[in-house]
Amino acid sequence: MGLELPTAVIWVVVALWRMSTMQPADFALMLASGLFYAVAVGRALIEPPPAPVQEDPATGSLLIPTPGVEAIR
Repeated sequence: MGLELPTAVIWVVVALWRMSTMQPADFALMLASGLFYAVAVGRALIEPPPAPVQEDPATGSLLIPTPGVEAIR
């Protein structure tokens, strides 16, 4: 997971450069897809880590925490 961010930045920069030196309409789709990719990479990089999975000592089964739902005892 090391080349996603530089690739996204280069993609958007090259699209902007090509739009400024050639016909902008010809590279609008390239810019739009590059921005979409950059947003997806940004979300993946700032995503919080998953909640830890715990084991129920009584049954040995896994307790997977569900956000917004409290454990029933």
